[in-house]
Amino acid sequence: MTFDPTKPVRTRDGRAVTILATGVLAHIPGIGCRVGEQTILAQIEGKPAPDYFDADGSFHKAQGDTEWDLVNIPPEPVKTEEFFSIYPPSEGADWSFAKRASASTARNIGSDKYRATIRIAYEDGKPVSASLV
Repeated sequence: MTFDPTKPVRTRDGRAVTILATGVLAHIPGIGCRVGEQTILAQIEGKPAPDYFDADGSFHKAQGDTEWDLVNIPPEPVKTEEFFSIYPPSEGADWSFAKRASASTARNIGSDKYRATIRIAYEDGKPVSASLV
């Protein structure tokens, strides 16, 4: 996965990060960045001073992956749910379902044929669970 400093960021071990600048050309002696490469200046929560990172998010003083590397935070899944009233079969028909706005409207539909309510939970548009409510 490629690193994008314009999206939410944290360290590899989960610490909060504030990006202070991107596209910094690092040619300051002693900071450890590769001279002339574009770098990122970021403040890691709990550290007294900001640090430089390579454009790919890797910590400037390290070789290989470290807990200080910057990584993008995966977006939270979009969670939604739907409710359905269930009705028994009638005269040669199968069980029927009616989509409702909420669990309470699914239960309070005023029909003596109503049997149960099903709640289906989705994450990013994909069903993840179903339950009777």
